[in-house]
Amino acid sequence: MVIGAVNTVTHATAQEPEFPCSHETGARCCGAADATTVVFEYVQDRAESETETETPLDKIAVLSQRIEQLEQQMATLSTYTNHLEEALRQMQIGFRRHRSEVVPPEQLRMALSEVAAEDPDLYQAPVTYCNTPSQPGSECDDEAGNADSDDTAPCQQQGDCCMPPKPKKRDRHGRRKVGVLPRIIVTILPAEVIVDGLAGYEQIGEEDSSLLGYRRGGPFELVLRRPKFVPRRSGAAEQDPGEQGSDGGSATSGQPAEQPAVPSTQEAESAPAGSIEVFEHDVLTVPADPGFRNNPFVDGAIVRFFPEENLAARTCAVLIAPPPPRPIDKAMADPSLLAHMFVDKHDRHMPYYRQEAELERFGWPVPRSNMTRWQHECGNLVRPLVDAMWEQALSRSWFAMDATGTAIRGSPQYERGHIFVLIAEAESVLFRFSPTYDAKTVNELFGGHAATILADASANHNVLFKDGSNREASCWAHARRRFVAAFRAGEGTEPAQVLQIIQGLFRIEREIAGLTPAERVEVRQTRSAPLVDDLLAKAAVRRHELPADSVTRKGFVYLDNQRESLREFLVNGEIPIHNNACESELRRPVKGRINWLFHGSEDHARSAANILSLVASAELHGLDPELYLQELLTVLPEYPARRVMDLAPANWIETRRRLIEAGQLKYIDLARITGSRLAFRSP
Repeated sequence: MVIGAVNTVTHATAQEPEFPCSHETGARCCGAADATTVVFEYVQDRAESETETETPLDKIAVLSQRIEQLEQQMATLSTYTNHLEEALRQMQIGFRRHRSEVVPPEQLRMALSEVAAEDPDLYQAPVTYCNTPSQPGSECDDEAGNADSDDTAPCQQQGDCCMPPKPKKRDRHGRRKVGVLPRIIVTILPAEVIVDGLAGYEQIGEEDSSLLGYRRGGPFELVLRRPKFVPRRSGAAEQDPGEQGSDGGSATSGQPAEQPAVPSTQEAESAPAGSIEVFEHDVLTVPADPGFRNNPFVDGAIVRFFPEENLAARTCAVLIAPPPPRPIDKAMADPSLLAHMFVDKHDRHMPYYRQEAELERFGWPVPRSNMTRWQHECGNLVRPLVDAMWEQALSRSWFAMDATGTAIRGSPQYERGHIFVLIAEAESVLFRFSPTYDAKTVNELFGGHAATILADASANHNVLFKDGSNREASCWAHARRRFVAAFRAGEGTEPAQVLQIIQGLFRIEREIAGLTPAERVEVRQTRSAPLVDDLLAKAAVRRHELPADSVTRKGFVYLDNQRESLREFLVNGEIPIHNNACESELRRPVKGRINWLFHGSEDHARSAANILSLVASAELHGLDPELYLQELLTVLPEYPARRVMDLAPANWIETRRRLIEAGQLKYIDLARITGSRLAFRSP
């Protein structure tokens, strides 16, 4: 068949007339013989290809090879996708390490060496300085020949003797002396001296402790002066009151030492300029209402806590008042300064480098490294209290929880952590840090208790409801978000109808906010249940009818998947319809990370979460967070650990009242000792 076809084609081409070739135009000459050859080769190739057959094994081998190639491409694309997601996550958080723009001078001189050779006028060599004093007649002497020239004068001869001056090392001998801030000297006398009077004791010295405090007008230096006394020998002459200085005050024989609230003129003149010296037992006071919530001190206060002590057990021959308890041992910060720093950072979102600049303007800069160390140590100090508050919150019948991300400083790049929030209604707002956010972490933080948990529909939360001990309640604000997005995308009137129904549910909740849980359940069953049933029934149908890429369909899928947890508020009158409280409280770390960017380590993040918990809980109960932290940091170091829950914000007003009545908690009103007429703010 093939040969016959070839003969037929050859015969046909032989009968065709010959056309003139285009040799004149330079084109290729194509005759009938060339055409026959091309056709023959084509037919022969087709015949050979038809005779070839592939076995199934060959096809499988080809397909397997193609599959391997595709898998390699998928692995490459997956790695590249993970890299892009990590870069996008870091860009969204906004935590990029700062790249230095400082160019070393050696590189500049090397780059400009060629320019200096071509045009010396455009290049100026760096000026070097003599490392040793100039000597008359030496190469390093100035042009005037002055032997008393400055050691750091530019040298005219560039050589080995000309070196930049070495910076002088700072002379470190103890702490810096605070001499630019207002100073308040508080003299603390031993209890025996106050009771018996100065007539029976002789002062042999004193100990001063300098602290840095904070009042409404700015920082100040607080000097705690503790005189030392020994019993006066029998028959010794009594000391003349006029010869006593600020350490002893005036006293008569056999009478207790009663000092005025304001130092006398003689004491004020002997005190350094800008200083106020008072005796603690004269200026200690308490507000008229021990159960106050708002801060009654106009210019701030110094908080003093007097733990129970046995005076009979003191057998030392030298009498000296015990030092006031400090939250951080050997630290220069008073609780008033610590409380101000923590509230500025965690409530006003002011990073420590800004606080450092603010204190520098007052005349006494505190390095931010000290601030972070103080926060870490105070966070560890209050940890037993926060842990006890966390366990008590989990033991309630219901609580709300949520989480957000944060950054941990690492090398070479920042690491990601998570801040969890736990809200016990009308009791506490607590935060807890964890480096991971998975089912195991969630179970460790919130598991082990039988309660109703109000949270979003995260897959990491499913571990809490597997055994049935906890009941899940979902947030209708989360269910509303997808329909809001669909409405803004212009997907018809169906999202608007769903939003109208959800708005009706929220309107009912506002009306019944002041009712008891039982009354709320009754109203919800009557008015809210029909709306919820109709909406969930519609969601079960419409999720299968709408296109897969429809935002409205995604909203119906969420409603249908969470139908049981979304109905929980209909049978439980204690829980709200939404989880907006957690969303609002998470704004604290979210706003904070925009300003202070990251935590130094995971331990520092845990300490910061402990302090943030106390600030948020204090505001929940209407307390001034700055005064509460000052009182807490003063009382906690000496308070019994078994009764640590007495110091929680929910119990602090009652605890403070009890301590004031027992004479263990007192205050020094700074407005009173500085001469202000506004000693207390009216309630």
